[in-house]
Amino acid sequence: MVTEELIEFKEEYMTKREEIGEGIRSHLKRFYKRSFGKEPEEFAIDYLEHCAKNLEMFLASEGVVIKVDRELRVIIGTDDDYFIGMRAERDNMLKAGYVAVEPLIEENK
Repeated sequence: MVTEELIEFKEEYMTKREEIGEGIRSHLKRFYKRSFGKEPEEFAIDYLEHCAKNLEMFLASEGVVIKVDRELRVIIGTDDDYFIGMRAERDNMLKAGYVAVEPLIEENK
């Protein structure tokens, strides 16, 4: 049996990929309910799961990625030209809008 604590734990530690997958499934279920006026039955849930997986695979094949939060690389060193240049290059990339991303679907290794 699923308890409130388990649901809260899962939501707190859900990865961004899992959040996106859950969001897709949630939207498909709401669309089903609006379309048919009732909650999806078991066979429909299986079909919606299939649709969600196909949608995720399509988005990944089209190059959709997840923007991830990462700490900036700490550049430790003296104030010689090499380290000043590294810091300036990092700052220029941030100003240009470069961000860290991950694939929408985690590849099996």
